[in-house]
Amino acid sequence: MSNTQRLENLLHYTRSEASLSASRWQLSPAKKPRIAVCATPKSGSTWAANVLSKGLGVRARRLCYTYSSNEHELYVPALLDTVDIGFVSQLHMRATPHNVTLMQDFNIAAVVLTRNIFDAVASFARDLRVKLNMDSANPGQYGYSFVWLTEDMTAWSEEQLIDYSIDYYVPWYMNFLRSWDAYRLILKAFTLRYEVLKKAPNQQFQSIYTHFYRGPVVDFAALSKQRFGDNAAMSQTASEIGAGYAQLDAGRKARLSNAFRPSDSEWVRSHLEVRV
Repeated sequence: MSNTQRLENLLHYTRSEASLSASRWQLSPAKKPRIAVCATPKSGSTWAANVLSKGLGVRARRLCYTYSSNEHELYVPALLDTVDIGFVSQLHMRATPHNVTLMQDFNIAAVVLTRNIFDAVASFARDLRVKLNMDSANPGQYGYSFVWLTEDMTAWSEEQLIDYSIDYYVPWYMNFLRSWDAYRLILKAFTLRYEVLKKAPNQQFQSIYTHFYRGPVVDFAALSKQRFGDNAAMSQTASEIGAGYAQLDAGRKARLSNAFRPSDSEWVRSHLEVRV
């Protein structure tokens, strides 16, 4: 497809109802790895995306319009900029029907990376503290689409931040799980838990690659011990498996467990298991 045709399709896409049939862009099959690490916050996704991109020798790309407080929906102009290259992208993205259709259109493989709800909430609350301490002239510059951080929150206790996380992070987390439960088999997604990745990173990164592509064995072992920018490698983090569960009291654990009552999905409910 020529650049002119791509531009015409983009203009048509923005002026009509978005299609749910995977046919608009008519792209050829991917020749290089094109992977989206779709993850819940605080599941090691930034680190995992860095290891994958460097190990596979492809670029790191942002496929949403921007990070910070925007919802991570796929952004067609960014997708069009990647049609001829391999990449790895990190996204806190739900499997909405339109996101799934665009992944099919643009030949993007999905790695769904998650973490048990107890450790995830405790780690998320700690991350809110870090973001609250950042200097920013623009409200919403640091954070997530489902929380809004205000200056008065800097004085909050750890317990208040955990309760805030339960109130606002958990509904998004459950929405993420339920959406991917609906579409993960359709996309042939590689589902992976933080707990499993932390125990055997080299094996799991290799499994991600061979799940989608054929090629030489890649040694991820050295990469999984590196630091990338300000993000410490998972092997160096203090966020150990089960640490969040141990931090939470019985009342908060019960609140988190109750969030799973409406779901009869075995995969969704497996996120109540701290060690897998």
